[in-house]
Amino acid sequence: MFNGTKRFGELRRRLHPISPKTLTDRLQPIFAAMWTWTQQYGSYLRNETDEGEYSGTWLKC
Repeated sequence: MFNGTKRFGELRRRLHPISPKTLTDRLQPIFAAMWTWTQQYGSYLRNETDEGEYSGTWLKC
């Protein structure tokens, strides 16, 4: 149902009826967990090569 990148308004329309405050409150813990995970494991995903390009595996959220 929610594959790919979505804007706040798109999520809100798909989850109708939900208030902007409620949606924000529910998304904040998810973003906090994603930030923490990126800080801990992100370096494994972004291995820089000699040419300056990224060769690591990227996750699509």
